[in-house]
Amino acid sequence: MTDFTIYNFTSLESTNDTAKNYTDNFSVIVAGEQTKGKGRRGKTWISPKGGLYFSVVITDPDLLNLGIYSLAAALSLCEALPAKANAKIKWPNDILIGGKKVSGILLETATDPSRLIIGIGINISSFPKESLLSYAATSLKNENITITKDELLASLLDRLANNLTLPLQQIITLWQKNAIGIGKDIKVTLAKDTLFGVFKGLDAKGNLILSTKNKEKPDKIISCGEIYF
Repeated sequence: MTDFTIYNFTSLESTNDTAKNYTDNFSVIVAGEQTKGKGRRGKTWISPKGGLYFSVVITDPDLLNLGIYSLAAALSLCEALPAKANAKIKWPNDILIGGKKVSGILLETATDPSRLIIGIGINISSFPKESLLSYAATSLKNENITITKDELLASLLDRLANNLTLPLQQIITLWQKNAIGIGKDIKVTLAKDTLFGVFKGLDAKGNLILSTKNKEKPDKIISCGEIYF
């Protein structure tokens, strides 16, 4: 098993921001709570005590295939959760249980591009009731899923270390087996546009393939966006 060095904090503004100060590969920053937790696309990740919030430092990442880390992280969490959860991945890296969001993942680079930060937040005992989210939220406790934070962290890191050794295409194959929405009609919201079509799967770099009714360009390749079923 890959050696991770875990640093525990009672409270941090953001585990991702703190992790940017660490230079060793597989440093793991864990916080009991975050006061300024961050989600994708500039959103806030509500991070009260009782959840699992951590960031992993990856040194010398493959800058041409950064999507591999997002997919591998989501796959690892999906695999680490008890089978009873029947967890599914919503592209690119949200984890849903019963169609409700239990976890989110945010990738950021440090001040220099030689370090990638993988931030993961998991609702263990509580979740935001007033939804600031695109999907309804839930927690492991709310879904009657029993696993301690230490057990989940250890299992997730073990799987992440293994999945990051796999070829990208194998990660994509495993990701698709655990994903929700493939083959279904979806809506995709982009920064300045909204698209509709069928979620065909992922391309060789982990981008979403959207089949549209455009006869000239029936397939749209999407690298960043929010999907709705």
